[in-house]
Amino acid sequence: MLTLVARAFNPCALSSLFSPVLGGSRVFFPPTTVLIGPSVLTGTRTVKKRTLSSKKAEKKGSGKKTVKLSQADLVAAREKAAQQKALKKKRKKGIQRRTKLSYRDQPTDVKIVEACRAAIAYSKTLCFVPSINMSLVLDLDPRHADQVIRGVAQLPNGTGKKSVSIAVFAKDPEYVKAVQEAGSDVRIGSDDLVAEILEGKIEYEKYLASPDMKTHIAKVARVLGPRGLMPNAKLGTLTEHLGTAIRDLRRGQATFKLTKHATINAPVGVASMTPQQLAENARAVLLAVQAQRPESVKRRLVLTAHLSSTMGPGFKLDLKDMGGEQGAKKLQL
Repeated sequence: MLTLVARAFNPCALSSLFSPVLGGSRVFFPPTTVLIGPSVLTGTRTVKKRTLSSKKAEKKGSGKKTVKLSQADLVAAREKAAQQKALKKKRKKGIQRRTKLSYRDQPTDVKIVEACRAAIAYSKTLCFVPSINMSLVLDLDPRHADQVIRGVAQLPNGTGKKSVSIAVFAKDPEYVKAVQEAGSDVRIGSDDLVAEILEGKIEYEKYLASPDMKTHIAKVARVLGPRGLMPNAKLGTLTEHLGTAIRDLRRGQATFKLTKHATINAPVGVASMTPQQLAENARAVLLAVQAQRPESVKRRLVLTAHLSSTMGPGFKLDLKDMGGEQGAKKLQL
């Protein structure tokens, strides 16, 4: 058997080499595969056939073993398989069993208490306590500056957090005294607090300021602004009544602002709260948004409302049930 070693393969060259052997006639070899000796040449690669040794073949064949089971062991194995199948089915449909309300077969509008109860039931499958949020779709145009609403809703049952770290920009003795009376754990500063923020030390969740500190806090506007921590008069964080603002923050507030998609997303609590408490907070947020209605808008403001938990499905809410009789008139339902 002839063996040929070549770096490149040309069918015409190979046929010319074998022409004396083949009686002078030119033979065409396929351009992709040429058989030469015991090897197969494909393109520019030489692929050799490999066979398993006897030891490897024995190891490969010894992977499967047949075990004879007694009748009792066979019954136990079948019961275990049935239990695993039932457990898998229970995990798949466990969320629907915990609540009567399923997000797939829910009605068009759900009462707020039922939606809160369902959101809490869905959150029990998580390894942490999720937050409950409400999303509103408004009939506003964000391109108009007078229709971009923002504000604060005072939650009657709080946000569910234990404490909120607060820092206050104040220099006047009257403002400093009011802050000290409101709480001893509140950080009070002026130029030193500004220097810390410029260095990148943002250690507080809320920042308040007195009106006489506007020129000082303007230096940190680029740092606190993108994080939503800049004191603002519309949000009640730039005010003369610092003591009242601190007490309101500790009781629980939800800030909201119209997005570019004409929606508002606001937290109403956490899953550890009761459905009644979450429902009261959701009503407070809805009425606070309604109170920010622009003067140029005479039509219905809130179109739809949805409630959802972190990593959970959303439930469309019944606006009439949320606002009550007086709220329904305000919502123009």
